[in-house]
Amino acid sequence: MHGDGLIDVSATIKTPGPDLTLSQGTARLSLDDVPDGDPMPPYASALHDVLRGDHRAFTTPDALREAWRAFAPLLGHARPAPEPYAPGSWGPAGADRLVGDRGWWVS
Repeated sequence: MHGDGLIDVSATIKTPGPDLTLSQGTARLSLDDVPDGDPMPPYASALHDVLRGDHRAFTTPDALREAWRAFAPLLGHARPAPEPYAPGSWGPAGADRLVGDRGWWVS
């Protein structure tokens, strides 16, 4: 990949015209096009952050350990089987068990 990256924002939009037809639309901003930008290659940017002591793009050992603990049940032979569901539906019925009695919409 060349350049300093880009930002893509995708959304489902109504296709122009009288019919209610939906399409996928994408707005794209190349970061090379940002005025007065001073792009650096990705590795140079990461090294720059390290040398400046900017830790925002990095995780702590404790957070990394916790992430592995949280995802360990999804790895290896003991991982749960995927639950199929119909395209265009709200997902598998088993997903409702994840939120319990409170449901997905909590105010």
